[in-house]
Amino acid sequence: MKNLNLFQGQAVIQLAKQMKLNVVNVVRKRPDATKQKELNEFLNQLGADYILTEDELRKSYVNDLWPKLGGKPKLALNCVGGKATADMLRHLDQSSVVVTYGGM
Repeated sequence: MKNLNLFQGQAVIQLAKQMKLNVVNVVRKRPDATKQKELNEFLNQLGADYILTEDELRKSYVNDLWPKLGGKPKLALNCVGGKATADMLRHLDQSSVVVTYGGM
């Protein structure tokens, strides 16, 4: 299931980019900085505009990102679930939609 979620996430990035939507990805932090950099570069190549780790999502400076993107997100796609999903909900605009298409 883990690999399927990975490919689904990649497809979401590519589809959103084709639709000219801003893409903010939330990923688990890699223990090795080199691996994290490789992941971020890969996701950027697919079309991700911003990549945050779950830890970064909990930082107050993330709120500075929303004005750059035209406001708070109105749609969240949740592939994994867990605490990061609850953290993500705190950043959504009012009347936003969360779609869960994967889970643990």
